[in-house]
This record gives sequence, structure tokens and C-alpha cells, in this order.
Amino acid sequence: MTITVSRKVLYAVGGILLLVLAGFLGALIGGGGGGTTTTTVVETVEAEGLGSEEAEPVEEESEDAESSECDARGINREVGKEGTCTEDGVKLVVVDRESTLKLKELNATVRNMETTPTASDEFGTTKSANGVYVLFDLEVFNKTNSPLYFDSSQEQAVLYLGDNEYTEDFDVENYALDDSFVNKFEEIQAETATRGTIAFDIPQKLIPDLGKTGNLAIFNFSDEGEAGAAEEVGIIRTYK
Repeated sequence: MTITVSRKVLYAVGGILLLVLAGFLGALIGGGGGGTTTTTVVETVEAEGLGSEEAEPVEEESEDAESSECDARGINREVGKEGTCTEDGVKLVVVDRESTLKLKELNATVRNMETTPTASDEFGTTKSANGVYVLFDLEVFNKTNSPLYFDSSQEQAVLYLGDNEYTEDFDVENYALDDSFVNKFEEIQAETATRGTIAFDIPQKLIPDLGKTGNLAIFNFSDEGEAGAAEEVGIIRTYK
């Protein structure tokens, strides 16, 4: 089976383009182990004076004949290994929820993940989800030499549930979560870490999918808002 990282992009918050990882993430969910698919092509050849004759069947390998590097290393749903692999020129770093994601410019660790239908700040401002909020308490370590903001425009993380892509919910992060990265708007000093929350609004019926097919994508500081050009993408599994 070939895992393809789609380079198609979608307009998201603020009109910024985000990378669509549906092909690779679908493979993480469904597992590897696919084989080579062949197609038999029969050509009919006409030669002058010879009439028609049927040529020998020709077997052509389909696009999924080339094995995936991620599958080969067991970095998929079926085998479940953590690690690094490359698909379509994009370096993918995949870890389980209890592990620390280590990218070129940052480390990210999920300290807590919870779901809630509402969220409130210290002043009693309450926001209600259309479905349910998924809140990630992240600890982010800045590996660069300069102070930087994490997720300042809400374009440094994306949640995938199966083939569905969810961007962050601005209203709840900006108005009802005191500890969100957007609300705090604090620079992370070089070689130091800070904690903050990011939130997604998903259909309530998909809550079980967090424990089956969920993947939280994290991008480097320099790729915020330019994920379509990202050469490295971090994936934190929510299901293991």
C-alpha cells in the first residue's frame, strides 16, 4: 500500500493555507501491510496483411506498487511504532500521546486531553461548543535561539479524526480559556518551555474516534501559517 501525503491545501482561519495530511493519516488509522496491485493490459495489434491478433498480456504495476517508507518501518496504525519517516518529501515525526514530540524547532508534550461541552474563564464568560470541545494542555519547549510565540494565530496545530480535519476554535480560545496560547500571548524564551491550551470543536458522535483514529498535527514555529510548505510535520496520536 502506498501512503500519499496530499499536497492539496484548504483555506482555514484567516485565509491561511494548511497542509492536508489525509492520505498519510488515513494509513496511520487503517494500518499498513498493503501489497502490490497489478493490472493486466491486453493490447490488440493490427499489422498490414496480418489482420488482428491479440498480444501477450502485459502486467503494469499500479501506483500503490511502491511500498511506503512509513509502512516499511511499522509507523502506522497496524504496527503502531513511533519514529520518523518521509512521505512525498515531507518528514513525519510520529509519537504516542504519552511521548514527547521532538521537531527541529520545538518539543511538544500533551500533559492532558479532555472533552467538555462548555468552557468558562475566571470572569464567568462561557462558550458552548456546537458539538464538544477537545482541549489539549500542551507543554512546548523552544529549541531556537530567540523568543517565539507558539500558535499565536491558531495555525500551528490541526486535529485529524479519520479523514476529517479540524482547525482550532477561535471563540473559545480567545474568550473562555484563560490558559490558551492565544489568550496568554506570551513569548517562549529560547531554551525554555511553557504550557498552554488549544481547543477544537468536534461533533459529539466523534468523541470515540479520539481513542481510535485521532492525530494531532504540530508544526514548527517557522511553518505557522505556511504549513503547505512544511518540510517537517509532527504527529501526536490521541489513541495510544
